[in-house]
Amino acid sequence: MLQHMGICVAIICAGVSCSRANLDKSPLLSNQVLDRATETTVLTPEPRPAPTAEEATAPVPMSKEDDAEEEKVIPPGNISGSYLICMEMKSPTTAAPESTVNCALRDQKTNNKIALKTQYSSVQWSYEYSGSGSLNILLSELLTSPEWHVTIALKAASLEEVQAQRNAVKFLLTVQDSAGVQHQEASPVSMGALRWLALDGGRIPANAAVGGTEHDGADSLFLCRLYNNGDIIPGKMIVHYNDSSKSICYATTNNGALTSHSDDARTLIYRSDVLVITQGSFDEYFEWLPASNGLKPAQAIISGVDPLGNPLYACRGLQADDAVDEQTPGVLRPGAAGCSHEYYGVNITANYQVLAWKEAATKKIMDGRVIPPP
Repeated sequence: MLQHMGICVAIICAGVSCSRANLDKSPLLSNQVLDRATETTVLTPEPRPAPTAEEATAPVPMSKEDDAEEEKVIPPGNISGSYLICMEMKSPTTAAPESTVNCALRDQKTNNKIALKTQYSSVQWSYEYSGSGSLNILLSELLTSPEWHVTIALKAASLEEVQAQRNAVKFLLTVQDSAGVQHQEASPVSMGALRWLALDGGRIPANAAVGGTEHDGADSLFLCRLYNNGDIIPGKMIVHYNDSSKSICYATTNNGALTSHSDDARTLIYRSDVLVITQGSFDEYFEWLPASNGLKPAQAIISGVDPLGNPLYACRGLQADDAVDEQTPGVLRPGAAGCSHEYYGVNITANYQVLAWKEAATKKIMDGRVIPPP
């Protein structure tokens, strides 16, 4: 009956600040209130484990927290209602002894990335290091990520040294409010429980998040997002119908539908990510909440971003011509009348569901902010 579909969700893109730059603050989970999907908030996706030149600024050395201690008159207090998370996105290897870590300040209610630039007059990223080895630490801003502010490279001479020393590093974010008061959050390196994994047509991993079904429940639709000229668009992913070792992500724009791969599965057309869960289960973090006519729940997850920086949300609409009620993941855009998804063409449904954080998700993520020893 239906042949091609795939899905993507995730969590949306926002500006990031680094070293002595400004931050942005955006919302996360709260009551199940419906808002227009027009607010310019930014969420939690790691854009990609290895950012391209268009996604990140040139790396700069990070300053140690000790270097700035003399400038502080009083110790800064915590950043109220927020938490800092720094997740390892790329593990070191013998050939490449370098760990890539992404960091973001997130709202404790919505678990979404905070729009720092609109909340604070200044921001500084730094670190504390209790190790005795030699570790080179470089930071870059993430300019187009829905969920991360910065990416940090931890480099050493050997795999063993990086593995040992990364556990001795703690990253700090210090911000200053309009009254001149400093606030600070700290985080160790974490393995993370959720991530948008750069797949680009590869085999769908076993821990990919399912967002719907087709063929009377016989086939799963996974949550994906597709990259297109500044758009990071939530959509659906399926096993490629012409090559079971590959995947294909479908997303919609105002001009039609896009696919990440060619029909013969040989040509990559657009980059794509898939949402994976590395700790726990989908139901421990997420829920699908009903909405209609362009509205969204207050705890909706920012899963993508448009070229103007507006957040995009993962939604799913009911397939209209099937004997069994099945949902197809798609995208809810600012100002849209409904959820747009690919189902034998572009479909827009006025009544739909939106991917949202559960209230317990934040605590589970915060409790998992520890990386095991090598």
